[in-house]
Parts: sequence; structure tokens; C-alpha cells
Amino acid sequence: MIEFNEAVTKNLIFHRISNENEKCYVSMDEYTFSSLDEVEVFKKIFLKPFVNHATTYEFKHEIDLELNPLFKLSKAIFLER
Repeated sequence: MIEFNEAVTKNLIFHRISNENEKCYVSMDEYTFSSLDEVEVFKKIFLKPFVNHATTYEFKHEIDLELNPLFKLSKAIFLER
């Protein structure tokens, strides 16, 4: 099970996306939480899907892990930071 006790919500922006252009709304303003209770409610709502579907994946290759293309790509992305 994944624990989210230390998860923090710093910024939140709401967008409404639709297949129809006139129903789309993209906000540039950050939402300001009014209380710590509100922060906890949003955290429970947004993290609930991750708690129910806790799956892990591993990079593998029969010869050498460095030959796995997704491993190499991920490594390149995270080492650039």
C-alpha cells in the first residue's frame, strides 16, 4: 500500500476540458485554499485513485538493464536535472 501522509499540495489550478472548444476553460489563476481542512479534502479527492491502484513496474532486459530503451530514456531524463 502506498502512504500519502506526507503529500503536500502547493499549487492548484482548475481547468475544464471538453471535446467541444466552446466548453473548454483554461485558468491562469491559482486556487487559494481557505483552510487546512480544505487542503485535506482536496488531497483525499486527488490521491484516492492512486491508493486504489497501487501497482509497481520494473525495468528488465534479458541481457543487460542498460539495453532496455525505457530505462535509458528515464535515466537520461532524471540525470539531466
